[in-house]
Amino acid sequence: MATPFLSIKTLLNQAALVTPEQFEMWGKQWRTAVEGGSDDSLMTFFSREKGITEEQFLEKLAKTLDWPFIDLQGIGVPPEVRARISTKVAFQYNIIPVSEENGELRIAVSNPFEPGLINSAQYEAGGPIQFGLAPKAEIEKALKKVLRCGCRNIG
Repeated sequence: MATPFLSIKTLLNQAALVTPEQFEMWGKQWRTAVEGGSDDSLMTFFSREKGITEEQFLEKLAKTLDWPFIDLQGIGVPPEVRARISTKVAFQYNIIPVSEENGELRIAVSNPFEPGLINSAQYEAGGPIQFGLAPKAEIEKALKKVLRCGCRNIG
């Protein structure tokens, strides 16, 4: 039997991270902030409003999604794993491939609700993938390290 679709609001409520009322209020505040130039993701904004770190927020969300929480500090990404996702897609969606086991690519993401992320990652990987959650800043740091960024390959 197929798993029923759950909205972001429902998932965050089930994770005891955001009540439906907070989702509506904070969602409006986040959209206003983005329109004003903020580059905060929805998860970053909500974690700050909740008064917890993004790491704590994503750890709780990972449990609800039944995804792993990935600690990126000190992680080494083999070149053949890194090559499965283009630089453009990695920076566009703030994702990083971290490992591969039995042909399945594990990818760290900070915002699993980013439109287009799942389809783009699956297309790029060319095979099965498993997502895990990691804080946005940690993914950005790991991307720059792994890609040794002068970022000339984007595009």
